[in-house]
Amino acid sequence: MRQHLLTALLVALGTLGALAQGVDYDANTVNPPYEGKFRPGVNLAYVPPWSNTQLADLAAGNPELGIPGIGARTTRPGLFDIVLDRFGFDLSVEDYEYYESLGMSELTAIVGFPNDPNRDYVNKYCNESVDFAEVKWNAHFQGIYEPILDDPND
Repeated sequence: MRQHLLTALLVALGTLGALAQGVDYDANTVNPPYEGKFRPGVNLAYVPPWSNTQLADLAAGNPELGIPGIGARTTRPGLFDIVLDRFGFDLSVEDYEYYESLGMSELTAIVGFPNDPNRDYVNKYCNESVDFAEVKWNAHFQGIYEPILDDPND
């Protein structure tokens, strides 16, 4: 009898400990597998004198202009803070609408290159030996590595 009570107590304490953590999921249960179709794509870059929409015409094709394209069905355009902070966050909206009109979808943006007020000049990650106060190409945003997961000790 005493052994059964001890076992029941241990099970109850173990269950309470698990519930106290409040986390009953992981990356495999929260992020379902992608079920869409594969879309070959291109990274658009700054290539003067061509605009983003002209590059999209070459990538996806534009029958109205007689451009066959290379078969791209998506693109990975850049959304760079150093540009958007200066010209506004709506700068690329018309380009995105144009990509959609060409049949491109499920776009993945390349986000990066923080403007000076948003750049992390203090913290170093991964044993970096570079002094980022001296380097203008630092791509770390302030607060980029803030904790995002539940703390099981809360």
